[in-house]
Amino acid sequence: MKKTLLWMAALGFALAACGGSGAGPSAAGPEREGSAWTEVASPHFTLRTDLDAKTAQDVSSQLETIFSSLLELGFDSALGPATEMRTHIDLVYFRNGDEYRRVAPKLSVGEFRRELHDFERTPLALFYGDFVQRTREIVQHELTHFFVHAHYPQAPIWLDEGLAEYFSTLELTDGSAVLGRPPKMLRFWKGPWHSENVDGEIRTSIPMSEAIPVGTLLGMDVQAFEGMSNADPNTAAGQKASQAMATNYASAWNLVHVLMVDPNYRRRFDKYRRRLLEGDASDISWEETMDDVPLPALEKAYEASLVRFETTIQRTQYAPPRTPAPRVRALSDADVHVMWARLRNWETPEGRAAAEADMKEAAAREPLHPDLAALRAYWSTRQDDLENAAKALEPALAARPNDARLLNALGWVQVRRIAKKELPPSALDPVVAKLTPIASTAAEFDLLAHGRAVHGDMNAALTYEKRATTADPSCYACFFYGSILLDAKGRVREALQAASLAVHMLPDGAQVPNEMLTQMALYRRRLSETTGNAPSAPRPPTR
Repeated sequence: MKKTLLWMAALGFALAACGGSGAGPSAAGPEREGSAWTEVASPHFTLRTDLDAKTAQDVSSQLETIFSSLLELGFDSALGPATEMRTHIDLVYFRNGDEYRRVAPKLSVGEFRRELHDFERTPLALFYGDFVQRTREIVQHELTHFFVHAHYPQAPIWLDEGLAEYFSTLELTDGSAVLGRPPKMLRFWKGPWHSENVDGEIRTSIPMSEAIPVGTLLGMDVQAFEGMSNADPNTAAGQKASQAMATNYASAWNLVHVLMVDPNYRRRFDKYRRRLLEGDASDISWEETMDDVPLPALEKAYEASLVRFETTIQRTQYAPPRTPAPRVRALSDADVHVMWARLRNWETPEGRAAAEADMKEAAAREPLHPDLAALRAYWSTRQDDLENAAKALEPALAARPNDARLLNALGWVQVRRIAKKELPPSALDPVVAKLTPIASTAAEFDLLAHGRAVHGDMNAALTYEKRATTADPSCYACFFYGSILLDAKGRVREALQAASLAVHMLPDGAQVPNEMLTQMALYRRRLSETTGNAPSAPRPPTR
């Protein structure tokens, strides 16, 4: 049983390897790029940027306003009470697009990652440019992804991207909020493909005939929707990929817009999203809330929305709450090198070489840097060098013995070593004892669940896993480990339900690991032996 309870630690690192970033081997830091970096910490964001400090603080304030507005207008007021999640997002904001493209897909202008090279599994967002209206739209698009992942991570790709496009154009003016404006950068029209530069922005008009039919859009998986997102836009293949992506995004916006504003569908669509909020599967929720609407009728309404002289918008009175003053500090050279090392693509030789160079530069400047210690431990863990992973944390922990992030990092290294029988289960006890009173993140509560489970205390482990999924409702690893714990208590049906939800929460593009499939097959077999009827297998995840 203990071996089964510990293999999830290895699974987390296998999944993390699926979410590599963009390429870019060149190292960067203030001493080489000539730009000082600033960190602005606010209630929901840690913003790191090479913009000037005053601009950085202004951006931070706007980010908090956007965060509150999106949560209340898009995911709170309409769909029930506020979640108790402890939301925090790392955000790297580049002044220059060339810097951004070193670590992000070439065709993107902003990116959101569920987690990246981090024991804490902190969400990460990347952007670049001046904080003008277009940048605000990108930020709102990416933050909407965060709320979708947190509230209903099993959402299909058309809903995820359609809602992101819909809420990207949110405007707050004169005590009111305006929702539903079409994106300026993409639109359908009756002419051929056409792009034009308007005040430095490329606006694309797409032939109506290219719009994705509703039935096709509803069945799209993430690979089909995003296509070749990292293709070179200067090649014929890249231009074709860009057109395909533009068509998919514009189609998703139009479908969500119809569902949000058309009185024939709005109430049903709200019920569908409520079902997702309760954790139900997307396809079943759609069938039970929208199935009485014939697809041809929805297709007709969708086609009518593609080109219209006026677009229905929603306006409501709204005043965002005031936000507390942020904490501002200048980043050291070591801080910047650690940041870049984390952003590199560790899946390519060039990216790994650049990350190693950055970590070496950071260590030369600040040997006991806590974030460097955690990152080096993660690096060694990815290579299954667990002994060196633990050693990488020792000096920093000696200097900061009650640092929750460092304790969490050491704990996950020890969990893997216990699973490999390099250490006894009791080796985790000192970390658990120190972390218990100060844990606050999903990853930390998840670790505490492992710490209780290795001693057979499944009730306490489930309690901590519940706290983990409350802190981060999109923590797929937490839900799946919860399924292991439920199975250990004989609650097999609940275990299968938790595991099925975890599968729906996997990061974009990630294959379902064999370990997950094996465990779910085990649950189904046990249920079949108990009831005599094999439960139906969960449908493949759409994301």
